[in-house]
Amino acid sequence: MSIARRVLAALVPFLAVLAASGAPAQAASVWTPVPSGTTQDITAVQYRSDAQAWFGTSNGAVFRSNGAGGFTAATSSPGPGNTITDVAFNAAGTVGYATTTTGKIYRSTDAGDHWTSLTLPTVYGSCSSLPAGAVPMPPLYRAAWASDDSLLYVVGGAAGKSPVVLRITNPATLPNPTLVNANQASAASSCKVVERGATGDALTDVFVLPGNPQFVTVIHKYFGELDTTTDGFASVPTHYGAGTINGFTGGPRLAVDPGNPNRLWVAEHSGGGSGQYFEYSEDAGANASRMEIGGEVSVTPNLYGIAFSGGTLLAVGDTGQILTSIDGRTAYLQPADGALAGTKWQAVSLADATHALVGGAGGALVKSAAANTIPDTTPPAGTITGPLTPKVGVAAAYTLTATDNAGGSGVDPASVTWTATSAAGASGNPASLTFTGTGFKTITASFRDNAGNVGTATLSVDVGAAPVVPPVNPPGPPTKSTTTKVPGGTITLGTPKACVPKNSSFSVRLSLKRRNAKGVIVTKITKAKFYVDGKLKKTDKKPTFTQKLTVKKLKAGSKHKVKATAYIRMSNKKTRTKSISTTFTVCK
Repeated sequence: MSIARRVLAALVPFLAVLAASGAPAQAASVWTPVPSGTTQDITAVQYRSDAQAWFGTSNGAVFRSNGAGGFTAATSSPGPGNTITDVAFNAAGTVGYATTTTGKIYRSTDAGDHWTSLTLPTVYGSCSSLPAGAVPMPPLYRAAWASDDSLLYVVGGAAGKSPVVLRITNPATLPNPTLVNANQASAASSCKVVERGATGDALTDVFVLPGNPQFVTVIHKYFGELDTTTDGFASVPTHYGAGTINGFTGGPRLAVDPGNPNRLWVAEHSGGGSGQYFEYSEDAGANASRMEIGGEVSVTPNLYGIAFSGGTLLAVGDTGQILTSIDGRTAYLQPADGALAGTKWQAVSLADATHALVGGAGGALVKSAAANTIPDTTPPAGTITGPLTPKVGVAAAYTLTATDNAGGSGVDPASVTWTATSAAGASGNPASLTFTGTGFKTITASFRDNAGNVGTATLSVDVGAAPVVPPVNPPGPPTKSTTTKVPGGTITLGTPKACVPKNSSFSVRLSLKRRNAKGVIVTKITKAKFYVDGKLKKTDKKPTFTQKLTVKKLKAGSKHKVKATAYIRMSNKKTRTKSISTTFTVCK
């Protein structure tokens, strides 16, 4: 891609797709805050284990793990005015190097407690268009050890200065190692790693292949172009230029798969407001493709750090970006929680595929033992069960059965809400819906998993007309009479002549007809009790002793007994009782 096209690409609107307010909420973070002991920005990190961890700050301090879950400042550090760009220790964790933006290298030989400045070789500006002659040491950005501790490479540079590749022989040797600028063997020689800018260039990252200290890859600040040497810069390295890794003149960072150095990744920052680049190559940089971020194009905020180990790739940057990838092609946002969610992260280190340490602004520091965890981005699925032919005006119960994807965060049971055409909405599970219109209607249940991914399920139902409710027979005069005699009178029980519809009511009436007689005779009925199948249904103390009895839960076609008991006042002022019975049938 031409420079003009790259500048044009920079005008693409900044798509903070992962930090957008509409992004789904995440489940609990895999990152745990660590007390750093400082409020300075953390600009460099190396993490081997909780017992072997170091970081450097924007004001020249170096901290080392203290064995108690936190960090302790070194007894002596580079000090104020030195922004530490990298901290690199040998495999034993005994000898470490720190690089700074002031063009200095500091070394510790006691696991990071004391740091002393090293004498550096002279740098000459004899590359490309730069004039020959000694120039001040430019900023130094990264350091990388050979796996056998035989060599250490440090890279740097700046506008108006040649790219710097310092090769340190026997870096763990006491008292002083041997330092040479591998990019220039002498003042008269041309640069092995040629500057790519019109007025100078910088190398912003370096990788040394484990088991082969002569295999080194460096990346240029100028558009992220790559150089790879297989002879330790004895000759001009292989260059992968325009049209491969596509970046700006920012601070690209490099990660390489040590098991396959053809696989590499570049994360870039330029400090501008345009979209930055996050790319991968599977042919050592000859060709490159954009990383996808959660399925989206890789236009991201500034990225300041990148690391790879055991199949896990991490990149960190502005607005809380911690990006995780396990396939090297698609990365996912895996941020810290709470107040750290928007932190500007500036440095990252992987001890292995799962253990990582990330540092950033204000001394923020987090670690993880699950750095290769891909966040849940898959919505849950569900099905709705319930009546397929509900009736208008009759409540119908519907149940959602929801499941999350394998390894997902799980369904939130409190998130279920319901909507339906011609019915009021509801929440909870199960839910009761009452339709107000007939015809085909759609029920929709919405629900979430614990990561905030929203799923929906639908069910089509055919709503029928409201059911016909049998009319309730109003109480009326009885049509069938049953009589019994008492002294001086006749008692009559009036009941329905025809069958009684189920779920309806019927009337009963108890009456007295006096007649002439001698002796103690009836004078009046003072109270009446009415029974159905021996169970008391009504008590009446007022003439005409007429009551409405309701037929409920009686089987159609069944026959039942009605009894009335009359409480009778006699002429001798005593009360006696007289019962009278008949039957009725429930209509079929």
